[in-house]
Amino acid sequence: MAFPSVYDMTNESMTTVRKQHFWEYFSGKAISTRRWTESGTGTVSMKDEADGGISIASGSGSYQLKRIDFGNAGNTGSPTYQTSHGLFSPTAHEWIAVFKWVSGSTSKTTLGLAGGDGGYGNYQSGFSAVLIDKGANLIYQRRNTTATSTTGQTVDGNWHSVKNTLSSGTLSTSIDGVLSGTGFVSESSGMPTVKSASVCEVYNSGSGVAETQLKYFEAYNT
Repeated sequence: MAFPSVYDMTNESMTTVRKQHFWEYFSGKAISTRRWTESGTGTVSMKDEADGGISIASGSGSYQLKRIDFGNAGNTGSPTYQTSHGLFSPTAHEWIAVFKWVSGSTSKTTLGLAGGDGGYGNYQSGFSAVLIDKGANLIYQRRNTTATSTTGQTVDGNWHSVKNTLSSGTLSTSIDGVLSGTGFVSESSGMPTVKSASVCEVYNSGSGVAETQLKYFEAYNT
């Protein structure tokens, strides 16, 4: 089906005003600093490979992290999840990403939406995310406060897609389009309570470089 505009393609009708919608292909020479802010210790770089997207890698020392998000410029210690750049609703949104774990035997990557204040380990009031935990060899749904639930999906070196859907007080996480069983989880407790924005944080909980690649991210209010 042909569409005359991107707006027509992503909107059901011109009589309905589309809500906030963001997407990123992570292509080109470097990450856009007009959209993304880097913080922490490590590197963010475009991969010199077909369909490689970007690499987000921590420093090699113990307990170091590197992250990209929509705000928080200048914080090089334990970055905070700020609500000042929150674009996405705490009650009705979806986000989609395509990622690949690369290295770090005890690495933890938080990918999705986050809002609120606090450094790594303080589960925030705006989380709608996944936690890619190589140490546990599982991908978890990550929510408000200390709420996490396993999808049952193990962590490997392959590309995977993930979709989070928040609607009617329920947060569902699907890995690679799975809607039941391994790769899917749905919860109705610990829901986000504040607006949020896009984030990908790679944390090294041991030693050695922790790295995750990301080649697509999309988020929109529903």
